[in-house]
Amino acid sequence: MALFYKFPCMATTETMEVSEYPQDLTALKKAAEIGLRECVLINHGVIDRTVDRLLSKDRMPSQTTGICLILNPGQTMLEAEMNGLLEKGVKLILWKSGPMETNEQQRSLWLSSQAGIWNHLTFPFNGDGIDPDLLSFTFNNPNIVHSYSFDARSITPAPANLMQLVESLSGYHKVQPLPGVPVWKKMDTPEHLLGLVNKFGLKQVLQWLVMEETGEVHCRGGSIQYHYSRPADLPTGFFDEICRMVAAGGSVNMRQVRTNLERSFLIGYAMEFGLIVGNSSLKQPRPEYIQSLNQNTGLDFSGFLERGYTSVRPEYRGMGIGTRLLEGLTRRTRGRQLYSIIAEDNLATQTIAIRNKTRKLTTFFSHKTGKLVGVWVPK
Repeated sequence: MALFYKFPCMATTETMEVSEYPQDLTALKKAAEIGLRECVLINHGVIDRTVDRLLSKDRMPSQTTGICLILNPGQTMLEAEMNGLLEKGVKLILWKSGPMETNEQQRSLWLSSQAGIWNHLTFPFNGDGIDPDLLSFTFNNPNIVHSYSFDARSITPAPANLMQLVESLSGYHKVQPLPGVPVWKKMDTPEHLLGLVNKFGLKQVLQWLVMEETGEVHCRGGSIQYHYSRPADLPTGFFDEICRMVAAGGSVNMRQVRTNLERSFLIGYAMEFGLIVGNSSLKQPRPEYIQSLNQNTGLDFSGFLERGYTSVRPEYRGMGIGTRLLEGLTRRTRGRQLYSIIAEDNLATQTIAIRNKTRKLTTFFSHKTGKLVGVWVPK
């Protein structure tokens, strides 16, 4: 069960603009049925020309028509095709997992989500032949693989023999769970899910949560609160939860995390439903680390604060939480200069850094992490 905490004072609240949505599960299923009346399912076989027909200039569905395209194992799409499909009314793609290069499958899913199409991925029910890397990618990227099931005809939960594997693959399985479940898990079939996406749009449906006990529908991201605190002033239990959040992010060496956070200058964290959904911090680097940086880069960062340990729950990515936290921390430096260390393969954090008006100064190989990293400073 999720723990609900009292919010500390001096919090800032950001409200996401949302349109009217069904207030409970009964209304949700009714809306799905209504939306489904204007939907079409198209099975794109290996040799037919369905996609070509969809992309042809004379094929323009009405604005209310939603199309679900069913792709067989091994089929991929190009970026231009994805964008064209959305324009022609494809709102959801049902991907059947099968023998295929994992990276290629992930890229197709990413292109589809970027185009604004809902991705539903189906796995074999008995678990035979499931690629663990694709399964891990699915559970850690709900903003790319929006829903999944173990049956192409219905939205079914993972079978008992896969549940333990499913939980272990989620990097955030040790942090406090969010209340409720995503609405798509309450749909009976992919068709009903298509009905919702067709009626309300991907961005709306993706944020809805159904509370298990009451059946009420709540919108994730609707009221995020931002807090900034010294480590010693954090409410009981928050420090340990933030450490678990940093560990779940998986991009830092955990040996010094607790010590570094305990002596940090300031910790920023975002909350919703009484739970931490994102965090970042201003660290006070140890003298030996500053010396190591000097040896690796030839630059002196004495007296600087280091921005780092940014972690956002997968369900909350794409909402600008990391950027908002860094902006808030930057305003509270009390005149201290800043730098950040970001791994060259951590594109998500680099994107946040760019949005936060910082630039990469230099790079060096970190023996601690075994990666090439960049040093970023404010412009």
